[in-house]
Amino acid sequence: MNGPVDVPPLLLNRRQTARAMGISVRLLHSCTKAKEIPHVRIARRVLYDPRDLSAWIEAKKNRSP
Repeated sequence: MNGPVDVPPLLLNRRQTARAMGISVRLLHSCTKAKEIPHVRIARRVLYDPRDLSAWIEAKKNRSP
C-alpha cells in the first residue's frame, strides 16, 4: 500500500505568507486590506497563491523609484 503523499499547499494562510515574505502578519494584513497584495477570499478565509506573490514581488522589483 502507498503511504501518504506530501502535496505542497496550493494556497498559503496569513501566517505562512508573512513568514515566507519576511514581514509581520500585521503588515501583511494592512497590505491585504489596502488591496496591495494579491489574495483569494474563500468564505471568511484570506489565502495567498505563492505564484501570485512571486509575480507581485517581481513587479515591485522592476518599478523605477
